Amino acid sequence: AREQRLAVAVQDAQLVSAMWQLARATRPPDNRPKARQGPWQPDAALWRNPEAALDAVAPTNTDYERLRGAYVRYLTIRDAGGFPALPEKLPRLRLGDRHDAVPALRARLAAEGFVAVGDTDRPPDVVDDRLVVQLSAFQASRMLPADGVLDDKTQEALRVGADTLVDRLQFGLHRWQLS
Repeated sequence: AREQRLAVAVQDAQLVSAMWQLARATRPPDNRPKARQGPWQPDAALWRNPEAALDAVAPTNTDYERLRGAYVRYLTIRDAGGFPALPEKLPRLRLGDRHDAVPALRARLAAEGFVAVGDTDRPPDVVDDRLVVQLSAFQASRMLPADGVLDDKTQEALRVGADTLVDRLQFGLHRWQLS
């Protein structure tokens, strides 16, 4: 069990590191974090208004703000009990397929904010165009091929809990603050 946890931790660190390097490399030059001149020194303003003082030293960057927004969103999901449960193992599902777990899959994707609008003329247990759009958006957010097919890799990503995502985002925020 310890070896499994260690292997997962190494994989998580590698994923976060790869995402971090990609984000830094693709950030436009005018959106790079501003370097601080020397260490931050607290002053009297800290004691009068600590929130404003801490906001003054927070990174001012749109990427950082999006990361912070995602952290708050997943923290809210985690504190509300996490994502809806999916059945243990689902078959490969694609457009037109039918399965009893499709409503649970829709609920899981919607809980994370992947909501598709459109006609609801198909039965709830059928993989329709809306679910394919939801799955594709989820897959793209996890750097998976966005084909809208529920395969093993997508199921693995769907099973990552909100607590793990909060930990990863918290690590990313901390790493950003140190840069």
